Amino acid sequence: MSEDARVIRELSALLRSGLSFHPAVDALLDVESDSGNIVQALKDLQATQRLNNQNGNRQGEAARTEHSAVQRLHWCLQISQRSGASLAEVLERLAEDLESALVAQQSFDAAMAGPKATTKLLTWLPLVGFGFGLLVGIDVLGTLVSSWAAQLSVAVGAALWVANRVWCRRLMLSTSAQALS
Repeated sequence: MSEDARVIRELSALLRSGLSFHPAVDALLDVESDSGNIVQALKDLQATQRLNNQNGNRQGEAARTEHSAVQRLHWCLQISQRSGASLAEVLERLAEDLESALVAQQSFDAAMAGPKATTKLLTWLPLVGFGFGLLVGIDVLGTLVSSWAAQLSVAVGAALWVANRVWCRRLMLSTSAQALS
């Protein structure tokens, strides 16, 4: 998303320099080496403008809706065209919004790193304990076969392990849904 914001900022700068939209897109695409979603959408717009084909424009619209930044670029173009607002200003706001969304996503990922690591640790800890018991020389399998208390402990532990997996998954999904809404 950072690359999308950079490309939009460059397009905005070209528009501020006095170029109209299609020459600005041509100039940007001449030097742009990125192959991201925004660049692809601009290439589609450039090809459609060169062909001046209404059917190609509709197909380009369908392709733009696949990625939210591309869809928002399309909305910015429509808003500017319909309202007469400065396209450079509208694109600048879009770039700021894309950068803010990227920072928010990175912050969320950093905040969720701890709970994800804890979930993994709690998932694998029983198996690690079983393995260490075998390495130390404890007859873990023999004890499990011969002792009803060990069998009960394994059954309760397995049930708690499954409950932990379900609970952590639900907790992570609900936290993610709340944070991203």
